[in-house]
Amino acid sequence: MLSYKDGYVSDITYTKGYYEALNPLKAKLVFLQQGQKFPEVTNACELGFGQGVSVNFHAAGSQTNWFGTDFLEEHASYAKTLGVASIARLKLFDESLEAFCERADLPDFDFIGLHGVWSWISSKNRSLIVRFLQKKLKPGGVLYVSYNALPGSGRKSAIRDLLTLFSKDQGSKSGPDEGILRAFQQTSKLLNLSPRYQKSNPSVIKLVKKLEGDSARYLAHEFLNENHDAMNFTEIAGLLNDAKMRFVGEANCCRNIRSLNLTKDQRIALRDVDDSVLRETMTDYLLNTEFRRDYWVKDDGSSEKGFDAAALEQTRVMNTSQKPTLPSHIRTNIGRVKLNTEIYSRLIESLSCYQTKSIAEVETELSGANISVGRTRQALAVLSDLNQVALVQNDAQAFASYAQTQRLNRYILLEDPSLAERNILVSPVSGGGIRLTRLQMLFLREALVQGYDPDQWKLTEAQTRDLLRTNLGKVSVTQRLTQEQFLDRAKTFFGDQGAFLDALKLV
Repeated sequence: MLSYKDGYVSDITYTKGYYEALNPLKAKLVFLQQGQKFPEVTNACELGFGQGVSVNFHAAGSQTNWFGTDFLEEHASYAKTLGVASIARLKLFDESLEAFCERADLPDFDFIGLHGVWSWISSKNRSLIVRFLQKKLKPGGVLYVSYNALPGSGRKSAIRDLLTLFSKDQGSKSGPDEGILRAFQQTSKLLNLSPRYQKSNPSVIKLVKKLEGDSARYLAHEFLNENHDAMNFTEIAGLLNDAKMRFVGEANCCRNIRSLNLTKDQRIALRDVDDSVLRETMTDYLLNTEFRRDYWVKDDGSSEKGFDAAALEQTRVMNTSQKPTLPSHIRTNIGRVKLNTEIYSRLIESLSCYQTKSIAEVETELSGANISVGRTRQALAVLSDLNQVALVQNDAQAFASYAQTQRLNRYILLEDPSLAERNILVSPVSGGGIRLTRLQMLFLREALVQGYDPDQWKLTEAQTRDLLRTNLGKVSVTQRLTQEQFLDRAKTFFGDQGAFLDALKLV
């Protein structure tokens, strides 16, 4: 039988996920894309930080003072362990939202984020968050919030109802993890026995297929909390209006580009809609949106918008991809959309060799090729979603954050194999996580132990057995490497990717 705390599953910890949208620099890129002014972020907060991977990465990767709470003690304990490893500027608590929001020792915040929280808490706790925004988010401050959205999330209700019933039926017959997986199997089996239901609800059947193979952790926290409220955009905008929040854009930059996501007829239908709330709600119905990740700004009563010349000079960008590629197409809601290769080739060339440039420099360079500012920013947004570029900190901030990220990355590689398996390390340059491959994580771990010359590495039989297996993208398919192949790939990595490692200062 599952245990609950304030309506939330409490005896199964959440996954150790990293969420880039909680990085203020990602938010800054969206504000640039949307022509909105972005604040200087000195104090930031994450509500419901789960295992605390994101809050620790963003604290270690910056000089921002980070605060946060998660009312599951096991989550908070693990998150604090990561904080001890990095010695970054963060204060984490294992308090309820109510207790944390009433603390008298919290500063006013420039950035507040919550991922995977809003839809899974009670209406009372959502009201607490709105009051917290009223009280502690500075005028001009930024909110990031993700939530299950309508109409797309409607298909989850049937699965949730059946999972809940079957999970309760399991009772004390088995442990929580096993009971959840059995409940999911019962749900899937029942729906497969009903051709009529399958015919009437194809999207539900598709979701069940998609969930096959997911962990008990994910299923529990996604479907089995006592609260599971999907909302349309109009509803969440109404709640946040009490805190004077104004919508800016989605964390998925490409979703903010209507020409990439909407047909001509759909764009015409939205063309004369001036109300942003109505427009976003209509868009969600046109796209059958299931999940949203949104940035909002607290209205400060100022009419000043956008990035001025000084802000553009101070806002820097760089290539963060190990092997930059020229995209010819991008897959969106309307299928494969062809991109203007001249624009993207010019942009990739401008940022070649991991050069760090200001937005103003990039825009000036591309304007010489008759590429407008709007098209340049749109291309930056697309490459950001493709994990090829990112906004970065200034040199002083990156230098000051370097020791913190080194300590955390060493801890992950040498002491925390479960987090190392997520294949992400933190960069003091980007202020956030950089994704690697499993093999590359193994190379870096061995380099910390035996140095950066693979010719000098000595692998034991146990290491050979454990290290020389790499995931090829499917759980059931693995590749066995000989020790010689492993060492050859390591030498290639440190040779070919040396500039990448040096530029992002991962180790």
